[in-house]
Amino acid sequence: FRDRPAGELWATPLSVREPLAQGAQCGAACGDEFTSAPTDHVLASSFRDLASPARAPGTVMLLEVQPTGPSWAPSWAATRAQQYYSVSPPRGIGDSTTEVPGCDSSDTLATCTFVNRHATQSLRVVALSPTRLVAAFVDGATEVGTAVFVNVAHHLPNEWSFETGVKVVFNDAPTSNVDVTALSADTALVAFADQGSATVQARALQVSGAGTDSVTVGPAAELGTGNLTVDGVAGMQEINATDGSNGTWLYTPTHRRGSPGTPS
Repeated sequence: FRDRPAGELWATPLSVREPLAQGAQCGAACGDEFTSAPTDHVLASSFRDLASPARAPGTVMLLEVQPTGPSWAPSWAATRAQQYYSVSPPRGIGDSTTEVPGCDSSDTLATCTFVNRHATQSLRVVALSPTRLVAAFVDGATEVGTAVFVNVAHHLPNEWSFETGVKVVFNDAPTSNVDVTALSADTALVAFADQGSATVQARALQVSGAGTDSVTVGPAAELGTGNLTVDGVAGMQEINATDGSNGTWLYTPTHRRGSPGTPS
């Protein structure tokens, strides 16, 4: 789905339910929760665009997973989800419901958006609901922890559009190793390493209403000391918390991801 250099590939499903048996025109049944079958086959993928390594902006793109091959031996492949245009095919920039182009892609019909036009690091995206995403990353221009909420809209028969919010800073000090997980349809938990204090911290991010820009950043909770990796610690392969109070934390070299279903 990406024919140019990319890095830090990440993906999240819009929903994980089984497809529902509905007609092509699901009408009011679709609602805000997107109970139509297409939702269960759509992924949001985030990546750093490395076509220009010095710039490396952060991008989110929608992908549809569709079966191919004979019915007795189908295989599944991800393709770019088509962008919705008020006039199709579009005759000009005014025919699009969103900014054109949404991102730097060879496919002008792809549903995609920049969440950060500057150099981006540690980019992660998660679905809060079938109609809302949140991307968290380190803004390379300032090295601060940043989040962007993105609304997803489905247009029958099978087109999509993004409403991308403004950048919200959740840590205004040098930041690294960002991760994010969903808590509810409007709330996310973001974990990150604060480089100034050499601590691992977490904050809740909550968006209000149906938009993307009214975001409340909760107070920071210190989880321990470290940076979510063992960078700079020679010979360490896997070390757990050093005491029961979690006063000192060291981590494995692999990335650790939080989960709302597992207390920690």
